[in-house]
Amino acid sequence: MKKKELYKIYDRNYKEFFSNKFAIRELLETFVNVDLVKYIDFNSVEIINKSFILDSNKEKESDIIYKIKLKEQYSDISLYIVILLEFQSSVDKKMLYRMIEYTLLLYKELEKTNKKLPPVFPIVLYTGSKKWNVPNDLNQIVKGNELLKDYGLKFKYFLLDVNKYTKEQLQEIGNIISTLFLAEIIETENIQELGNQIDKLIENENNKENIKQLIKFILNIYKKDEEIDYNKLQEDLNSKFRSGSMLVENVLEFERKAELRRY
Repeated sequence: MKKKELYKIYDRNYKEFFSNKFAIRELLETFVNVDLVKYIDFNSVEIINKSFILDSNKEKESDIIYKIKLKEQYSDISLYIVILLEFQSSVDKKMLYRMIEYTLLLYKELEKTNKKLPPVFPIVLYTGSKKWNVPNDLNQIVKGNELLKDYGLKFKYFLLDVNKYTKEQLQEIGNIISTLFLAEIIETENIQELGNQIDKLIENENNKENIKQLIKFILNIYKKDEEIDYNKLQEDLNSKFRSGSMLVENVLEFERKAELRRY
């Protein structure tokens, strides 16, 4: 499969997965360690059907925008969260500029309907295999910026690098999003551990629909050439959820049909 086609598969499936409101809540509460998360009203999550394609990245731009109300002393404020999904193995040295440009485009759109602009929180979710070694803070690339004090430009995006987590750390977290990330980093010979992690989710997670979304995502992302019969998969999952039996055999079937790609 060509890289261009693989990016499109990632783009489509990640966007579909994170269009579920449970996914953004679990992502933020588990993996985004900033104070503002405690002020988010997750009952108010709204997914904005808007995308900005930057001229220099027409082939690989993929994004999700959420509008979420805040609570307590910030209850009169809506927060916009931008997640830019980065799948390629080569690290984009211009990511900081891309995020600045993207945020400005969003603000230009928001100023049409807002007297005062809302806060925007930019996140880069990186799933590539190479080490992320480029700056995420404008102060890191502007020499002497601190001399300007209040007059210096300030911008920083939150980097969520999946590869910074070990297999053991993700297994210990043990929720749906950590299992998704586990599927990104686990080696094929250890695929049974992914099955065991899904088994634990079924035992402990109340919302089975979210687990079904996770399994569908894993199978769809990593399938090779063979199309999956989702009706049959749905029947199989329903049967397993009712009987309480394990899903390891499903993941082993996934191993026979697919390979975890590193690119």
